[in-house]
Amino acid sequence: MSDAVSDYGFINAKLRAKIGKMRDPGLIEAMLRSKTLLEAVQVLRGTEYEHLALAYDQTGDLQSLELDQRHHQISEYKEIRSYLKPSIGDFVTALLEKAEIENLKNAIRLWYGNTVLHRLFSFRAGYLCSEKIVHDIDWEAILNGVSWQDVLLALKGTPYFQVAAQFTAEDIVRDGLFYFEIELDKGWFVNLSRASEKDLSKADRRIAAAYYGTDIDLKNILHLVRCGFYYKLDAEKLASVVIPGGTLDATPEFKAFIAAPPEERDPIKLLRHAFPGIARDLKANGGRNIAKETMLIEKHLDEIRTAEMRRFLVGDPFNLGILIAYFEAYKNRDREIRAVLFGKYFSWPEERIRSVMA
Repeated sequence: MSDAVSDYGFINAKLRAKIGKMRDPGLIEAMLRSKTLLEAVQVLRGTEYEHLALAYDQTGDLQSLELDQRHHQISEYKEIRSYLKPSIGDFVTALLEKAEIENLKNAIRLWYGNTVLHRLFSFRAGYLCSEKIVHDIDWEAILNGVSWQDVLLALKGTPYFQVAAQFTAEDIVRDGLFYFEIELDKGWFVNLSRASEKDLSKADRRIAAAYYGTDIDLKNILHLVRCGFYYKLDAEKLASVVIPGGTLDATPEFKAFIAAPPEERDPIKLLRHAFPGIARDLKANGGRNIAKETMLIEKHLDEIRTAEMRRFLVGDPFNLGILIAYFEAYKNRDREIRAVLFGKYFSWPEERIRSVMA
């Protein structure tokens, strides 16, 4: 038996069966046909998502369902990791750190709202995941902290401490959390790259680099268009929001965009060779609406990601692609369920709910 079959043979059939169920539109279509939120919740009973219906029974609160989804997502990552040999398990742990970073961003946003903006957001603390995800983070200390130093102390012993220590309290008050969150994202991609290069096979490293390079491109395009074109950051600040990797930052158009005077930066020139489809849509939009252009960019790169996932499922079944495809399908199904429930709560028409799901 080859190493690849040995590594993925057991998990492959299990995950393909789960992916097949997640790609079946039956559950979502039944929820969409529901006339009310309660009917949509009822559809979840007797399915693998019954835990969401039970959580709603207990609280009647949709945001508590999001927290329940996060708890189940964390458990799922940990269960899948338990089936894998350590080198591949380390890669799954690196993926799980993404959920931890998003939880950390939310916790620090609450701290920021309470201590810097002096607005009471404490009621939202109940929607944070307080369990250990990957690292030992003192979530309570962050929420109750009265200074940036308290946040730093809560992150001691984690990789996030070094990121946070790059910023002073004055930086946070002056600039907000944007640059800090960018550095968290950079750190995650660096750690993911290390985990993929550690002991993975050459084929698995190629898959990881190609797939998560798409995520890097997405973030970089959004940051460059938003910060470089709309908000006209100077070259030094703009360069600081770029995440290394992907395909865009290796192009001459990228370097020219960064170096150009803010009033001369052109997103069409930036993207016309690396991402011609995005460039065409941005040109049609005419640079008039940042929200619409963000949606256009996300739509194109999501199409690229979806095509890659399909290739994983029809290609060699014994590689990292099956894990990535599964975690993406899991995330997408959670997003679809959440969109339908919130849409029913706000009495949105079906077309609007589908547009949010897309």
